[in-house]
Amino acid sequence: MIRRYRTTRRSKERIQELAPLKFEEGISLDSRVIYLDPKRKGQSFLGFGGALTRATIENLLLLDKKKRKEVLDAYFSTSGLNYSLLRLTISSSDFGSHCYDYLEKEGDLSSFSLKEEEEFLFPILEEILPYRNDWQFLASSWCPPAYMKENGDRCYGGHLRRECYADYGEYLALTLATLKERGINVDYLTVQNEPEAVQLWESMEVSAQEESLIIKEGIVPALKRHNLKETKIIIWDHNKDEIVRRANVTLEDKEVDETVYGIGYHWYVSDNFENLDLTHALHPDKHLFFTEGCVELANIAYGDKKEEKNDLWEHGWRYAHNIIQGFKRHTEAFFDWNLLLNEKGGPTWVSNYCEAPIMYDRTKDELIYNPSYYYIGQFSRFLKRGARVLYSSCDFEKDVETLAFENPNGELLLFVLNRGWNQQAVLLLGEKRARISLPSDSLTTFIIDQ
Repeated sequence: MIRRYRTTRRSKERIQELAPLKFEEGISLDSRVIYLDPKRKGQSFLGFGGALTRATIENLLLLDKKKRKEVLDAYFSTSGLNYSLLRLTISSSDFGSHCYDYLEKEGDLSSFSLKEEEEFLFPILEEILPYRNDWQFLASSWCPPAYMKENGDRCYGGHLRRECYADYGEYLALTLATLKERGINVDYLTVQNEPEAVQLWESMEVSAQEESLIIKEGIVPALKRHNLKETKIIIWDHNKDEIVRRANVTLEDKEVDETVYGIGYHWYVSDNFENLDLTHALHPDKHLFFTEGCVELANIAYGDKKEEKNDLWEHGWRYAHNIIQGFKRHTEAFFDWNLLLNEKGGPTWVSNYCEAPIMYDRTKDELIYNPSYYYIGQFSRFLKRGARVLYSSCDFEKDVETLAFENPNGELLLFVLNRGWNQQAVLLLGEKRARISLPSDSLTTFIIDQ
């Protein structure tokens, strides 16, 4: 028996359950073929998730209790996206109403406090945590306090002062230790968000060599001092165009290599997924995480259909494409960016407007579910932690992409994205064959009980 769920552009199907299919005898192979091999297994699946940015929290707090619960259910319930991962920003990022850090007195680490989060982060986490008991958290810093940087500013890039490596490690560790006191155990820590980006907002330049030294001289000693040895270090946390070079240089120090758990990447700039294959080949013991991706709206008004790059279905396809190609190339976890933005794509204190799977139109007091929400759900709703990637392929020349997993309970999952016209194919599973249809502009989840 093959169960099916589908999302299509030209119909009202949104993770819609369809009539099941059966394997049949005597089906000819005189057609396109999609092949699934359960014996060829890859990496384990950790989960899907998103970022609980200050912008997301500010929007959630604008909602009445009923709408807020609707959003939280939509992301975290088993009938929603079934998220099990959350990314936290260490102090502010570009998404929120203002820039802040965690020192009440500049230059004085003894004045460290998470009072800034008392009104925002902690109340929302209290509503989110009951959804499951196996949460995993990733934390990332966009910038340390200004005194630690050579340019004396939390914005506009600039490098960490050499004499502040220990202070930076302590600042990160204090954040994690304070969160732990509040019941939030941070499982993964990235050294620096987008270390090669010089932005108008919170940002810091960190070379590959600097990242290695910051880990060795700042972060590792601080994590040990605060008894945070269970927190795993993730390097890079930037685009996959430079992931190979960065990993090679940062991990060249054997002591650092032994302390680094994984490598994070974003989807901006490059679509070169072969770099993930090469990174895995060169560093097979490192775990690959997709740590951020979103559709940037720039200054275009949300929902303006006149702009081709604001085609919301094109945005949904981008998510599906990156999920498929990433997991086919050793990725274990997928972290989306903002969970909830307003109708402009904010709040963002530097007007860096972006799209989120769910938007809140303040003028109409309405929630908007974008195609990206349903495309993510075609994967996240059905995959269980510990699933293994399986080999899958097809002979379509373009437009069709496949991804397969085996869940811990033994069921097989096949995901097929069709960006072209209506297609017909034969699904091959060993000696079994089944006819499947792939409507134009669709994403279909096939669940096969063995």
